[in-house]
Amino acid sequence: MNDEIWEKAELIEKGDIISRKDLVEKGINNKLQHQQSLQHNAQDLDQTQEVDVKPCQVNVQNIDLTINNKIENYCGRIVGSVYSELNGELLPSADILLYFGSGTEYPVCKTSSDQHGNYTLEDLPPGFYTIKAKREDLSCLIRNVKVLPGETCNQPLSLSLKLWK
Repeated sequence: MNDEIWEKAELIEKGDIISRKDLVEKGINNKLQHQQSLQHNAQDLDQTQEVDVKPCQVNVQNIDLTINNKIENYCGRIVGSVYSELNGELLPSADILLYFGSGTEYPVCKTSSDQHGNYTLEDLPPGFYTIKAKREDLSCLIRNVKVLPGETCNQPLSLSLKLWK
């Protein structure tokens, strides 16, 4: 048996081709036979493999955010004049109450009109406000006064004999 292996080794050195059939008939188990066997098995596995592909959905959103610091003070203000609806005269010393939103229970700011009937409500956060004004028997109620960031809202107040609710 060893003589046959040496003969085959000599043939390989000469460049002759040894068939697999020759090796199997002689019962010679060598590295070449084992390599070919593994190669055939690997090919069989490649042909029978199944791959499950489960698609998935990916959502990508880009949000562009720009911060503009040109306005240092984001508060707004409300200014205006208080006058009588009866005769159109400006009314000094009228009490002015400011409420956040449409409610009229808790005022967030209070001021009075000056000697010329003008008033100013400053440093107000942006939003909607309700204004109540009163002087003696005259009053008014104005809802949905919009204050924008860094803006001045001009809101004249016309007081009449109507009562607050």
